[in-house]
Amino acid sequence: MKRLFLGFLAAIVVAVATMAAEAPQTAYADHFRFLPNLPTVTQKRVLERGYGIYCLNQTADAYPDFRAQLQQVYQDEGERIGIWWYESWTGRDCDLNHYMVAGTQFPCGGGAVACIYYANDPVTIYYLRDSLYTNWRTTIGHEHGHWDGQHERYFDNKLFLCDANAKYTRMSCGTGVWWVTDYDLYTSWNVLVPDRPLYVGWSVPGNGFGYILWDQYRADCANVIYKDGYWNNLFDGGPAHMTCRNDVATRVAAAHSDYYGGPITWIGEWCGEEYDYCNTQYSQGWAAFYDSWGGCFYMRAENAILWWVPEQSAPEYWTFVGCFLTR
Repeated sequence: MKRLFLGFLAAIVVAVATMAAEAPQTAYADHFRFLPNLPTVTQKRVLERGYGIYCLNQTADAYPDFRAQLQQVYQDEGERIGIWWYESWTGRDCDLNHYMVAGTQFPCGGGAVACIYYANDPVTIYYLRDSLYTNWRTTIGHEHGHWDGQHERYFDNKLFLCDANAKYTRMSCGTGVWWVTDYDLYTSWNVLVPDRPLYVGWSVPGNGFGYILWDQYRADCANVIYKDGYWNNLFDGGPAHMTCRNDVATRVAAAHSDYYGGPITWIGEWCGEEYDYCNTQYSQGWAAFYDSWGGCFYMRAENAILWWVPEQSAPEYWTFVGCFLTR
């Protein structure tokens, strides 16, 4: 009955609205909120699979307490953002590598202790072993924030000066913050959560079927502005996508009610796992249902992980599509 959490979802909507209103709106002049060219290959794969896979090299594996600190950061990632990460003990199928390396192998440049190649597949985070840190959590949290799509929040135009007062995000430096703050949460959800399609339609052409129709774009793009080469509507829940495509949506789920305004039931309750809960690939653009269903239909663009997060343009979870005239 996972689709019938209407009271639970309403509570989330209230929490989202409250915390978004309280989120600081500080922005530094030399960084955008999001990294460019999102979503990445690994983001799409993790969202479709339903979880992430990470790997450690031998040096990271052997470094005192590094794995335990990494697992603590990932526990917070799962509880806050909603994406759970699991270690590959075979060293294969990695979405993200954590590599501890000596200075002669460190590719990040002078003054850095870590960096991420976030657009690679797999993504790799390099840590400078010679730093001899006893606590890597702030570094791990910061670098993984880049995987979630977040840009830096320190001052590039002041020689990488940290803002130790920026406690609202793990993306500055010198703050001690390693966990997912409210700012980090909503920035990441902007990147990773789909929105209602810009166009949603319903067609009953008389061939015994009703068709749910949708396009490949995000409805929240109707209210964004294009500035400095990026689509961005700041803290209003909009997309971190330069093209405004709904490219983190991997599937469409459908729901049904016997009459307009009646109780809504997720169709997966009837289809079951054998038929993939009657989900449809988002790229298809349509889903068909026999007219013997009668009643009314609803849809939702989603992915395998964050299907439970309220969407900017569909805060009540389902989007009404249309009804058959007779049952």
